Amino acid sequence: MILESLTNESIHEIFEYLSMDHLLNAFYNLNVRFNTLIYDHIRDHNGLFQSISKSLFNTICIEYLPMNIHRIVSLHLSNNDDSPQQIECFFNNGFHLREFIQLRSLTLQHIHNENTMRRIIFELCYLPLLTELNLYQYYFRNHPKYQLKFVNSIWSLPKLVRLNLNIVPEYKCYFPVPTVISSSIKYLSVTGVYYESNQIDRLFQTTPRLRSLRIEMTCTTSNEHFSIVLPSLKRLNIMFHSAQQSTIENLLRNLPNLNALKIEMLNFCLNGHDWKRIITNYLLKLKRFEFKVDDNFSNDNMIDKKINQLLQTFQTQFWIDIHRWFVQCDLFEKEHYSLYTLPYAFKDFSQLPCFSKSTCSDDFNHSHTYDYVCNLSNLLTFSSYTINFHFHFQNLHQLSIKCPIDQSIWSCISNLDRLYSLRIYWYDGRKSYRSQLQTILNRAPNLNSLSLLNSPSAISQMISFQYRSISIRQLDLQPLGDWYNKQDCQTLSRSSLGIQCQTLCIRVENRACIFDLVHTMTNLRSLNVRCRDDTWNEHMTSDNDELIHWLKTYLPSTCTITRDSYSQSRNLRLWIR
Repeated sequence: MILESLTNESIHEIFEYLSMDHLLNAFYNLNVRFNTLIYDHIRDHNGLFQSISKSLFNTICIEYLPMNIHRIVSLHLSNNDDSPQQIECFFNNGFHLREFIQLRSLTLQHIHNENTMRRIIFELCYLPLLTELNLYQYYFRNHPKYQLKFVNSIWSLPKLVRLNLNIVPEYKCYFPVPTVISSSIKYLSVTGVYYESNQIDRLFQTTPRLRSLRIEMTCTTSNEHFSIVLPSLKRLNIMFHSAQQSTIENLLRNLPNLNALKIEMLNFCLNGHDWKRIITNYLLKLKRFEFKVDDNFSNDNMIDKKINQLLQTFQTQFWIDIHRWFVQCDLFEKEHYSLYTLPYAFKDFSQLPCFSKSTCSDDFNHSHTYDYVCNLSNLLTFSSYTINFHFHFQNLHQLSIKCPIDQSIWSCISNLDRLYSLRIYWYDGRKSYRSQLQTILNRAPNLNSLSLLNSPSAISQMISFQYRSISIRQLDLQPLGDWYNKQDCQTLSRSSLGIQCQTLCIRVENRACIFDLVHTMTNLRSLNVRCRDDTWNEHMTSDNDELIHWLKTYLPSTCTITRDSYSQSRNLRLWIR
């Protein structure tokens, strides 16, 4: 069959299976029809610059974007390890956000440069059609005036409907409430920073049309009073880092039309009777209720009795018969426990318990209880109890695990088809561990990122084994306290994983190792590296950064080199090819 004989719809279906890198390399400029189909595909997707090489990025900026800037409705730029400095390179190519007059959705990731963020905020007001703004992993300087100016600028956007902010502050801090009113924002998510309970009224005043809200919150007083009723709010996802029952109750009583509530509480627990009273008194339209509590029992020998007493409050007619809301209590070491609704409704599952008990009947189907879990971490030990209980994780995207691996793990993790990122911990490079790692790789056909956490010598022993995995493109080999020498780097570059690696995170003995990695790992696109002979300190500027000057002298001129001066490690980040 000739490709050009296919309908436009069929070709669009083919495009869905291709990365932007493959799509443009294969089809761009074949003929007018394919260019038009590509324009239409890009218009409906925001992946124009996602996970692409530096050379393709430059090609798009030079050949494609200038003549199609008026077509772009969605734009995604990222400074992550795949494409460090992509946002700055975008602006350095002469583009201005204000030129994207049809832009409706803007997503920016890993912004660690304050000047870049100032420029973006300044230009947002010139995007008349912008309805969605996503800022992920945004480094937020703890300066009150700057913070307030930042939020006021966003709340002033006239048509903004969806706002997602994932903040990385200098240190955990409170987030300012704007002083201007947004009559357009309906969907708001702010994570990584707190709102104080005394800020909530002002947040509701300045965002009066909210329909969905996700925030983190702390309580400033023992009995916070909220005066603003927000009838528009339908969905609330909230984490309390500290709480009082009265504060939670006073907040929820002002949300009369809430139909979905997801709540996470740290070091505080409400029992079933407390929740029943709150729901029946104030949340009459509530249809979906999901919660999780992380707390500790007092140090005594009555823990079994306390678990039974707590679960009994969730076994009334209100819970079991009317709503069919079931609850489980997981007990860990040292009296720590988690209490949560079933099915489990949170993406992270950090630890497997030594004991669990739920309000479910014996015939309850647990096969999909943990389907929402994407990230399974601290998977260090398996007890016989854990294996026999109903823990089944079928949709994992990230997994952290320790060698040696108990083979019983596979009764809990039956499917790794969606696994994207894997972190492996172990103490030495035994051959048996190599085969265990290969077993996981065989089960994870779509694995993209592999992190090996140990000493360079142990990692080199593991890496030297010729693993089979055609999907892995990212390697994180930053060891625990030591550095890779020239021989370690040579071993890496000759290994099967090193040959296909496109993104590498590593710590090396000296700058010559950086030079060797760039020139011997021919598929390497980006490098996040810390160098032992680096003399940089926090008082230096980019103009007198000796290591960057050396690298710019000896590496290809097309290589973009910058220092992540906002992170604690101060790593160098190279976008190579």
